[in-house]
Amino acid sequence: MSRQPLTDTLLKQLRSGNAEQVDIALTRAEVQGFDLAPWEREYTELCSFIELPLGSSRFETIASVYGAEKANLSGLGLKLLPDSIRQLKYLSFLFLNNNELSFLPDWIGEKNLLKEIHLRNNQLENLPVSIGQLENLELLNLSGNRLSKLPLGLFNLSNLQVLSLKHNRLVSLPEQIGSLIGLKKLDLSDNPLDEIPKSLANLDLLQELSLASIGLSVLPDWICTLKNLTILHLERNLLVDLPAEFGNLSTLRELYLTQNKLENLPDSFGNLQALIRLHLEHNILESLPDSFADLASLTELQLQDNQLLALPEQIGNLKSLSELYLERNRLVTLPDSICQLAQLKDLWIQSNALEKLPEDIGDLKALEYLNLEYNPIESLPKSILGLGSLKNLLLSNTKLKYLPAAVHKMNLDELDYSGTPYEEDSEKKQESVEENEAEQKNNEKQGQEVNAGCFNTILLFAIGTAGIIYFILS
Repeated sequence: MSRQPLTDTLLKQLRSGNAEQVDIALTRAEVQGFDLAPWEREYTELCSFIELPLGSSRFETIASVYGAEKANLSGLGLKLLPDSIRQLKYLSFLFLNNNELSFLPDWIGEKNLLKEIHLRNNQLENLPVSIGQLENLELLNLSGNRLSKLPLGLFNLSNLQVLSLKHNRLVSLPEQIGSLIGLKKLDLSDNPLDEIPKSLANLDLLQELSLASIGLSVLPDWICTLKNLTILHLERNLLVDLPAEFGNLSTLRELYLTQNKLENLPDSFGNLQALIRLHLEHNILESLPDSFADLASLTELQLQDNQLLALPEQIGNLKSLSELYLERNRLVTLPDSICQLAQLKDLWIQSNALEKLPEDIGDLKALEYLNLEYNPIESLPKSILGLGSLKNLLLSNTKLKYLPAAVHKMNLDELDYSGTPYEEDSEKKQESVEENEAEQKNNEKQGQEVNAGCFNTILLFAIGTAGIIYFILS
């Protein structure tokens, strides 16, 4: 005799998230012979997505599963979102990263307590219109999918704070995106966008904007009006210059302009006085504006792989700078003021045209790493011995002819002067020393052999004499 299916009332109690209700429902279902198998399959499936409590009773565990706020289904190779997730009425955080989902069910719009949905690295080609019903959604990560368009309902999510659309197939975005007035972080990187909607200027709360690798050749002026922007990603684009008003971004703390075609920077650049991290590597800059020296908060500056001929004379004003990367430029000299960078720990200047260092380079008391490789430097200032924190001194493939002997006594982890005239001279001197030592050892050996021969002669003479005396006396 087949058992009758669970009633809606019993199912509701089992899914209530209340241990007492679960106890009542299970007891009744077992006593009255209801079929629990379909529900048990649902519950068992949910247990694989939910973190279970330790040391709880059966009823408490069931209640905790259905009362869960977080479900993690990442990395399971899913092609469909399990219907069992629909029964989690308290669900607030849903993780679906690294699956093979090509669509989301319409019922996703019912989960109106959702605050975060993580869908990174799936195969989504579109989104359901119902996603616009998730009025409490604060984070939506759709990076690494196949989206070519977005439903307009998405832009009704006024509580949305983080939206990642990185690495999709979006060619355009509707102006309605400017309606997401709660946005604090927006990532549009790695999309073949024709243009950026002007309505983004309405996002007054925006703190982080990523526009990397979108084929951008002109940065729109309105970006300079984003008064709360702290992080801006513009790397791997085609930018030749920046708007004259770029310095208006006075709250900017991190700026990434790697791999563009920048030939110069606007004079207003020095107004970015909150800037901490600046990446300008792989451009074609030949010079920096004098105002650059006003970036007093800067701790990391990456300028490698440009065409720089000189640095601003007042670069020593960057009192907070701890990392400076200048490799593969065309620098012939360094300004004396660079020796005033009291916080500098890492200085990379390899592959330039430097013939000497400033005499006061030893004033960089915090310096730990100094790379001077592939420069035509012939000697180092005596003050180099004052770099008490230095751990790595790289001088290979320079024209170094002389190195103070005391440098070898510094507490360095690495000292490399390979491929220099100094190394060749050192090797010759070492060979000469080794030859002298070998000759001295040979002479000592010969002396010992002579002494041994003399000793043997004397010994034999003594023995002979003693024999004669003994013969006479006897």
